[in-house]
Amino acid sequence: MSDYQVLTSNGFKDFDDVIFKGTKDGLEISTEHYSIKVTDNHKFYINGKFVYANTLKIGDLLETDTGLEEITKIIPVKNIEVYDLLNVSDGHHFTANNIEVSNCAFIRPSIFNEFMDSVMPAQSALAWKKNLFISTANGMNHFYELVQGAKKRKTFKGLSEEEKEEIIKKNPVLETKENADGSFDVVVDKPSNGMLYYEVNWKEVPRFNSKGIQISHEEFKEQIVDKYGLVYFNQNYGGEFIGSSYTLIDADVLKNMVPEEPILKWDNRLDVFVEPIKDHKYIMSVDPAKGGLDAFAVQIIDVTSFPFEQVADAQIFKCNYQIMPEFLNEWGHRYNNAYMIIENNEGAGTFIANMMLLDFEYENLFFTKKDNGKFSKEPGFRTTTKTRKQILETFKHFVDNKHLIIRDKKTINELYTFIIKDNKYQADDGSHDDLVMSLSLAFVPFISSKNFEDMKDLIKKLYSDEDLTDTSFSEYLAIGNFDISVDEETIAGKPYDEKYNYSYEYYSNPFIDYHRH
Repeated sequence: MSDYQVLTSNGFKDFDDVIFKGTKDGLEISTEHYSIKVTDNHKFYINGKFVYANTLKIGDLLETDTGLEEITKIIPVKNIEVYDLLNVSDGHHFTANNIEVSNCAFIRPSIFNEFMDSVMPAQSALAWKKNLFISTANGMNHFYELVQGAKKRKTFKGLSEEEKEEIIKKNPVLETKENADGSFDVVVDKPSNGMLYYEVNWKEVPRFNSKGIQISHEEFKEQIVDKYGLVYFNQNYGGEFIGSSYTLIDADVLKNMVPEEPILKWDNRLDVFVEPIKDHKYIMSVDPAKGGLDAFAVQIIDVTSFPFEQVADAQIFKCNYQIMPEFLNEWGHRYNNAYMIIENNEGAGTFIANMMLLDFEYENLFFTKKDNGKFSKEPGFRTTTKTRKQILETFKHFVDNKHLIIRDKKTINELYTFIIKDNKYQADDGSHDDLVMSLSLAFVPFISSKNFEDMKDLIKKLYSDEDLTDTSFSEYLAIGNFDISVDEETIAGKPYDEKYNYSYEYYSNPFIDYHRH
């Protein structure tokens, strides 16, 4: 447990492990906002010195999370679970309290992941351990994953006959399947992540009005819904994970996404789920790193037929973007000269797009068409507030209608936390959205297409020498209606259409910036 230290009388010191010592009788010590059960000889660190629990008395000051508080109650208790720390540096004199973390779903994902990465491996060596995660729902985030893992049954895959029989002897078996290669898969009645799931139904809790009179469950629900709305009630009382998070992708679609493991990793960067297939058509979309916590993100989708399929992706943190064009060139050619769309908003994006054109002479790059009908000299797509809305809208349309298979767990996890915040869809605090945004860039060619048959024609054009100013696409408007943040205003002198949630400004063809008509 090198990432943690314990407070001793000689300062904070390292220790090796936590061990369970059994149960003992002790004391429950309470203040107005705080309560803890400890053994008699448990030490509290007060005013720069350690004080034994059995020497405390009512009125003494105890330091809590909210500051110094007076002890209001001390009562004897039995069977307290006792833990000890192993090999504390510079002697075995320290204080360690039970830690309770509530509202797990409301902890920032980055902080929670750091906690899990540090604590869970250290616990693996313990003969006895127990963790308790408590929370109401707060979107489909890390707590949702814990719940889903606890609900899902554990599967042992690729077992031999002997291994299968051994599993059957030791576990309650739900299903056994023989595979084509002669191995066996066994599903047992145990949680896949080793955690037990408990749910408290809101109707099990008695409710009272302001006069102390008990009211019915339905009356209580009506009061909450009237005051805060149904979404609030469903999240805070009904245990629904989408709740007020307002994810971009519909809840039912997210729940049915099943992540897969990559079969290969190219250049220690690109996760490959499906290898290139001869004569298949691919789009590669690139979202260069913008510094800070953002990653360099690449998505490759197979657009040969519906549904489209995510076949490879990469998320590279602390990336030297100057070396990436070489990898993009290699990956693009391996995927049949994939049609490459590079976001060129940032300096890194412009650099990469120009490198692909001038140094690597990559032949299948996206170019933006300007208002004057000419294509830009620089390849790539520039994301504006307006174009961002449209590519997300089209991406949503594909996913919600099950016309895109997403395989990567990291991408799916980002969709859980890609929510409406500050009047636009973006990553929740502490989360990332580079994989989502790079995947949405793959739909730049389709944001002006009315239906999927038109998109099939467009896919053919991506790999042909035809003039891409084909007028058959010039009147297609954006799909759907999802963005709640569009201002009701005139755009390019034309009125905003409230019914369909788009303006009369549209794309003249799939390779675009805005063309005013």
